[in-house]
Amino acid sequence: MKEPKNQQKEAERFADKLLQFIESNYLSRRNQVMGKTLTDLQKAHLRSKGLSDEILAKFTELKIDSKEDLAAVGTAQTLVEMTGMSLETAKTVLEWAGTSAANTGRVEDV
Repeated sequence: MKEPKNQQKEAERFADKLLQFIESNYLSRRNQVMGKTLTDLQKAHLRSKGLSDEILAKFTELKIDSKEDLAAVGTAQTLVEMTGMSLETAKTVLEWAGTSAANTGRVEDV
């Protein structure tokens, strides 16, 4: 059985390593490489579709980090409600994400 001093030293070393890992920003870079975050090119493409930097910041706040996350939103109307973008822009964004935006989620569309 380890002595309490040795356990404390090991815990401190582990905490130091964990802090180094967090500060290295490894997960953010890994997620971007693996397509789990929107790349700068994708953000530029979305800007060309009518998204503002404020909406892209809202995506970050809402943890909408990929095309898959956009598809999970479901309908253009839901995207409008979540972000404040226009319905037409929401349809365009969802189409870009590979989701059919024909159903906006409004009653008159059913």
